Amino acid sequence: MANWKKRFPSKYLQASDLDVPIDAIVAGVHDELIGSGERAELKPVVTFKEKHVKPVVLNQARAEALATIAGSDDDDDWAGTPVRLQRGSTRFQGKKVDCVEIVAQPEAAPPTRRTEGSPSIPRDRDAKAASRSDDEDPF
Repeated sequence: MANWKKRFPSKYLQASDLDVPIDAIVAGVHDELIGSGERAELKPVVTFKEKHVKPVVLNQARAEALATIAGSDDDDDWAGTPVRLQRGSTRFQGKKVDCVEIVAQPEAAPPTRRTEGSPSIPRDRDAKAASRSDDEDPF
């Protein structure tokens, strides 16, 4: 059964859109009028290079996360920053609710390279060596 919120699509990314995390690259940040009538507010919105990823309306927590990931408080510097969009949770009016969370993309583990002629040590031997005290004879 589908989440009922998916029956009311939004032009902005919602937590209900995030069945799985999305990795994306920031294209830029601009201000948009969010809401309608007297309740309309000018808010920052982040867009992504990937056309299938909806824009995200920034709140203070998401803006702080982007600044930390990008390494700059200047939102003009955020373009090109790789991020992961995932479902998180927050408190709203005393209740725990789902939200869109922006985090750094996990870095891929660097490949292990063995140069020609370097010894190959079995993992179990490494573990035994690490568990030995300094006074014990290694062999």
